[in-house]
Amino acid sequence: MSNTFSHTGIETFKRCPRQYQFEYIDKVEAPKRVSAEILTGQILHRCVERIYNLAANSRVLSLEETLVDYDSHWRELSDYTVEVSDPALTIDDYAATGRSALEKFHQRYAPFADATESLTIEEFVSAPLDPLGRIRMRGKLDRLRLRPDGVAEIIDYKFMRNAPRESDLARSQQLVLYYLAARDGWPRIERIEARLVLLRQDTDLRIVMDPNIVEEVRLEILQRIGEIQEAERLNAFPTKEGRYCGWCRFNSFCPAKRQPRAFEEKDTTPTVADAAALADEFIDLKTQENVLTGKLKGLRDTILTLSREMKWSKFAGAKGELQITDHVIEEFPTKSVDKGAWLEISGILDDAEIIVYSEVNTNALYKDYRDGNLPAEVTEKLSHLVRTKRAVRLDIKRKKSVGEDEGEGGREDNATD
Repeated sequence: MSNTFSHTGIETFKRCPRQYQFEYIDKVEAPKRVSAEILTGQILHRCVERIYNLAANSRVLSLEETLVDYDSHWRELSDYTVEVSDPALTIDDYAATGRSALEKFHQRYAPFADATESLTIEEFVSAPLDPLGRIRMRGKLDRLRLRPDGVAEIIDYKFMRNAPRESDLARSQQLVLYYLAARDGWPRIERIEARLVLLRQDTDLRIVMDPNIVEEVRLEILQRIGEIQEAERLNAFPTKEGRYCGWCRFNSFCPAKRQPRAFEEKDTTPTVADAAALADEFIDLKTQENVLTGKLKGLRDTILTLSREMKWSKFAGAKGELQITDHVIEEFPTKSVDKGAWLEISGILDDAEIIVYSEVNTNALYKDYRDGNLPAEVTEKLSHLVRTKRAVRLDIKRKKSVGEDEGEGGREDNATD
């Protein structure tokens, strides 16, 4: 099971677990596909890397040399299928836009005097995510600079159509990785900031890294990694269709695409036709189910209202009995109920090295809390995070008919706050 993860891999799993399986687990061979925008950004990164590596050794590339370097990279594209999402543009348009961005960058920063302040340039770094260092995240850091004021500056070069919002950057998974890697690799650094160099917009965005936000994002990353590890353990990587499907290089292998593609191509083989008929029948039944679900919810609410007003816990009818269980319970909130509280709980456990964050089970945790199985200091820190909610269950006991065993019936479980 994997213990080291990349930002790209985590984002791939979030976007589509099946694509993650194809790419990182099965390593399926498929033609490389890349958007013209991403490819332009990659070429610009290579050019900037060379600029700063040479400048750090007192060799300043001229603008002419830099542009020759840029043009040469565009001629080395035989391994890629380059795709353009905007029908009004061509690959040459992107190449020209990137060239213009590089020219402005050179004019703005030459002679790159701060290159000698670089701690690392375009190198892979990794950072521990849990206290014991068992789970790590790795990525390629564009540049880390130690400024004269003693502040370490993470520098990330971006070529994107639209500038990101500063509020989003504060929670950037990539920047948090670089922050943790800088803190781990250069422990004497006391303060770390970040700067995004937006090549297309010819501007910079500066971000002060808040340690509290970094900690929140670290825990969120660990949770996502826990989901990946669980998927690996169960070999469960469901397909998640979305707007990125058109860019996926594994479309021909995807189980969500094969039958629909055959149906669209008027394939009349029995298997394809049967699948189409089954889909239509299921859709019809699901529509009926949705109507009934709405009616059941309304009926259930009416039953609970009457039960509470009359203080009745059982309703009897000609077809059987309805047993109503309605009481208050205590628990710790899950992520979907209260993300902030859930992160705080996970942080407490993480600090105490009781449990790896990705393994937190709030039901089991509350049982240990209730039974006094946790250290006293942890119990005290968790006490204000206990939540109460109303739990409701409706049990059906049908009157037996001829040939039916005693007590046959059904249960409808639910819980409401």
